[in-house]
Amino acid sequence: MTKEKLLPLLLSNRALNKAQEKALDNVYKEIAAMNTDSRDAEDWFILGYLELKEEHADEALDMFDRSIKLLPEFEAAYRYRASAYAMLKDYTKAEKDASKAIELDSEYADAYYERAFIYKSLYEWDKALTDCDKVMELEEDHLHAILLKAKVHYDATSYEEAIVSYTDVLKEDPKNADALSSRGLAYFFNNQYEEALADIKKAKVVEGASLVFEFNIGIICCAIPERSKEAFRHLEKAFKKDGNLLMNYIEYADKKEAARLIGKLNILFEAVKNRKDENFYTRELYELLNRKLKNANEALNEGV
Repeated sequence: MTKEKLLPLLLSNRALNKAQEKALDNVYKEIAAMNTDSRDAEDWFILGYLELKEEHADEALDMFDRSIKLLPEFEAAYRYRASAYAMLKDYTKAEKDASKAIELDSEYADAYYERAFIYKSLYEWDKALTDCDKVMELEEDHLHAILLKAKVHYDATSYEEAIVSYTDVLKEDPKNADALSSRGLAYFFNNQYEEALADIKKAKVVEGASLVFEFNIGIICCAIPERSKEAFRHLEKAFKKDGNLLMNYIEYADKKEAARLIGKLNILFEAVKNRKDENFYTRELYELLNRKLKNANEALNEGV
């Protein structure tokens, strides 16, 4: 397969099959063997695409810069350079490039999708939602855009809207573990605990047991008085696997997301505290939450 036949697949961001991956590797070798002065804009774009695929953002930026220098109206090079900037968390430059790609092609669905992700990262919820809607207008079956829209609603704490969007994803893909887990958390923050528990358990079946599922099931069960035993056992299991689970989350997660979770856990802790004399497992749950939240709240306040 030649460069000319491969390029449309890359430009449309399609997943490649094994034969196409092999062909791309051969094309890469041909381009790599060329004198740099002989490479055209498409050659540099392909090199940038491959660097970005390997998450080598700085190298990808250099390749896309060279591609754009040779062909200033190469909209795909701007769209992918935006991805590289976003990977480096330089969202101002990423937004500028995504907007330039859209300026060059007003029906470039992937550029709108990329910009929606960038706006989400900038907490510009309305702009992100507008771009998600534009993607779905251009490509009705763009399931990733529906999922991104749901995540924007979730981050904006519009939980009911997030639940609707996640439900739309699940209508098309009932075993989408990401959508199940995320809808479960949206239910959790919307105080719909039984629905939250059902979704998280379904996601666990689809994806398999993990530390995150143990923790999520545990915190949801904290909110349901008759599930204190279940809450304690799941949280105990999670913290045995990683005693610094909450501390690590606070350190590496988005700060707003970390503050939201710890705030919710503080509310649940007070509820457990008010019923801690009911039985052995409620008392054990109280002691466990008391230890973990004390350190978590200190870390959050110190900005760790």
